[in-house]
Amino acid sequence: MLDIEKFVKEIIDNAKKQASAIVEEAKKEEVQFLSALEEDLSKIAENNSVMVEENASIMQMHKVASARIATPKVILEAKIKAVDSIYNKVKQHILDMSIKDYFAFLDKLIIKYATEGNKVIFAKKDIKNIPKDFIENIAKRQKIKLVISDKTHNGDGGIILQSSNYDQNLTLEAVISVIRLETETEVAKMLFS
Repeated sequence: MLDIEKFVKEIIDNAKKQASAIVEEAKKEEVQFLSALEEDLSKIAENNSVMVEENASIMQMHKVASARIATPKVILEAKIKAVDSIYNKVKQHILDMSIKDYFAFLDKLIIKYATEGNKVIFAKKDIKNIPKDFIENIAKRQKIKLVISDKTHNGDGGIILQSSNYDQNLTLEAVISVIRLETETEVAKMLFS
């Protein structure tokens, strides 16, 4: 006859063995899985590290290229500022002249460019400083008719010679602009050679 207790004990023992084997197999699989996962994560980290290094290298190359592109622009801007500074100093030198020297400068402009019947338009700031008989004396020397216009211009200085046909802009801004066109290349060569 069958011994039920023995049979149940064998079933339980077998079940325990099977459970123990299953647990052992699961532990082995867990170790293998964790090992594979660790290896995969290590490869991902290594790939990310390489990608980060590559990205950093690419970013550095972009920065170097940008700097190479920007450097000539910055240098050119500095050179333009230096040249601008020269012409601004010329203008300021004229504006800083004594009244006598400034009107001697205007006298030369009028003598060189005035024609019969011109009206001389002065800068608004110069009207109060015009020497007595300034225009009349120039007109006598040149043997032409000249008059002071009722108008003024808003430039920093200089004059405008108005005629019935056209106006000659001899304001400081216009005169320095013409001088700059004629001399800028030479000034730049002197500054940067």
